[in-house]
Amino acid sequence: MFPRIFILGFLLLISITDSEAQVHLSSDALVKVDFNTPCYIENFDSVSADWPTFSNFNNLFMIQNGSYYMNRKAKADPYALLSSKKVSTTEFQINLIVNPIEISNDGFIGLLFMLQESSAGGFIFEIGAGSRFRLRQIRDGIYRTITGDMGSKGWITDENLIKYNTNNNLTIASSNRNYDLFINSKRILSFNDVEYKEGQFGLLIGPETRVSIDQISVNNFQETTFVLKKISLDFQKTPLIF
Repeated sequence: MFPRIFILGFLLLISITDSEAQVHLSSDALVKVDFNTPCYIENFDSVSADWPTFSNFNNLFMIQNGSYYMNRKAKADPYALLSSKKVSTTEFQINLIVNPIEISNDGFIGLLFMLQESSAGGFIFEIGAGSRFRLRQIRDGIYRTITGDMGSKGWITDENLIKYNTNNNLTIASSNRNYDLFINSKRILSFNDVEYKEGQFGLLIGPETRVSIDQISVNNFQETTFVLKKISLDFQKTPLIF
């Protein structure tokens, strides 16, 4: 058994266009905050409890040359790793530096944020095969697409936005429950959602996907604001992978 390693197996693997989520998309940037105060940073210089190394039939995760190498070999179902810390404010910026090495047509690498207990809610910001991205929401154990449509499974293609075999920067900026999402410094999506006040963050890797993670960090805009707090994960409510 591996601590803090999870699969969102109880999520129904369906995607539907969501009219119930109360997520309001915006063509304009919504976050006007300069997040210049680091609160959490993981450079993968060594093994940690949050991002462990292990190998089995479905997965190979290891620290390699200052990066976190993730190979999801399974042909179906995603795999999630959640940080043991919760972002306990609506004012934050999460940054992910990721090198997509190989992603199958059904694969992806996603940044989980504002994830609620027992996956009752939260968001996934993902990049997929080619130069695609999407935003999904988790509500009551169901994936609901926020971007795209049913035919595209929520994916939006932006040619030349995502580079393979080199580092890409995914950024989520949040202020007062407004969110701006960036890929390689280009704002690609903004939305508002009033539902979540705090939540966990982590990674979701899709089937037949190989990536290398160089860094995960969380920033705030002032030193006096306490952003992260340790939590105890409930293993009874979140199924484990063996």
